[in-house]
Amino acid sequence: MSENIHETEKHPSATFVYHNPDVDHTYYLLIPSAVASEYTVLLQKNEDDTWALPSFKPQEHHFAVVQHINDAIKSMWGFDTATLRCFATHSDAEEGELRFYAMDNFTTEWILPENMQWVDEESLRERTFSTQLERDIALDWFDWRHSVSSARADWMRSGWYIKISNWMIDLADRMSLTEIQAPTQVRTWARSATMKLKTKEETLFLKAVPEFFNYEPVITRVLSIRYPERAPDVRAVHVENGWMLIREFDGKLLTNMDDLAIWKRTVTDYARLQIDLVKNTQSLVALGVPDRNVDYLASQIDRLMHDLPSNLTEDEQAELKRIAPILRDMCYELAEYKIPLTLTHGDFWSGQVIIKPDGKCLFFDWSDASISHPFFDMTTFLAEVDAELHHVANARSQLVQTYLNNWTRYETMENLKRAYDLAKPLGTLHQALFYYGHILPRVESVARWELSGMLTHLLRHTLYEMEYYKA
Repeated sequence: MSENIHETEKHPSATFVYHNPDVDHTYYLLIPSAVASEYTVLLQKNEDDTWALPSFKPQEHHFAVVQHINDAIKSMWGFDTATLRCFATHSDAEEGELRFYAMDNFTTEWILPENMQWVDEESLRERTFSTQLERDIALDWFDWRHSVSSARADWMRSGWYIKISNWMIDLADRMSLTEIQAPTQVRTWARSATMKLKTKEETLFLKAVPEFFNYEPVITRVLSIRYPERAPDVRAVHVENGWMLIREFDGKLLTNMDDLAIWKRTVTDYARLQIDLVKNTQSLVALGVPDRNVDYLASQIDRLMHDLPSNLTEDEQAELKRIAPILRDMCYELAEYKIPLTLTHGDFWSGQVIIKPDGKCLFFDWSDASISHPFFDMTTFLAEVDAELHHVANARSQLVQTYLNNWTRYETMENLKRAYDLAKPLGTLHQALFYYGHILPRVESVARWELSGMLTHLLRHTLYEMEYYKA
């Protein structure tokens, strides 16, 4: 997982540069006029009299990390923008990775350079472009701007940056913070948008989530009150809009730590948090956290098997369909154990844990949370532990044992180990079904490409865990 979008979710307080020197990257910019009545895009004339979208070659290569794009536009052309989304990507054997970004523009008074023009859709069709791809993408962008989709994330709509910036600045002012700087974008993609606001006293981060994740600000706030040492310090939430303002937190990502004792403390603290919340599951469901119990998981397997992603191979699809009855039986067996359902993180891996300077573990990014079987989270957490703790003999088995030791009040160790073996493939299937049934259908179709690969990845991981389970 460490190569995908979750890299940017690791630590909102940190600054990362995702640079891939082996692949050339070019970013093309779809910049509209700031005049509301004009539907135009900015084009640049080449020396051979062809036209092109403005472009630059970035040092940052993560598609969802975006402030550097706004900075480049300000530096090269002098006007203020926000990035709405990565509109399209294209891989070329010779030119490398080509990305097209839809922008929002706030600069109404700006003198165009001689080689640039605002061009409407009709005129665009008559221009000769340096590449057909740029022309086609620009026309698709016009179609997207004209369209209205209820599934479109708010931060992908014109004017959102101004709205959210005003909200953040107003809150900072009411908190009596001083020297408040203009908010900047950290990242934007289909699952969330993150903003950063610096003041003299502290730095604040805002996370905005789509409606289907609107319980995340609520549950994070609840956790921050109940477990202030284990959760981000939430300063404000806007439940209806899915906004959460948190204070910057200090510490090191668990991913980057090689001390097994710290990892053991992490799984112990996490198990204790889960156990402490067992008695509050109904209250959490009332707050909007999805109830995705093991019986529900079993009931959704057939539906998924009739609609498997096309980028799975025929052999993979056939194998998944073959083992579907086995997976259902495993659900029923797992449900027989006396291990209670509780809060699960849903995307719990070492990049979602901060080890604070005082040694306490902080757990964050609860967007995939649900009430389900607690052991499902360990599948994700240990997915890459052999590489993360490669120098530690039997690191995986030691961490599993440490985690299970906390659950002996409910079952014998023998039964806990059996339940854990069942939970390993079911945990990845649980995540796959969350993407299939809860996330992907609610994402605007043109942005679904950002997340669809996770469904395939998780189903392949399910097959891998089943092979391990049989062994």
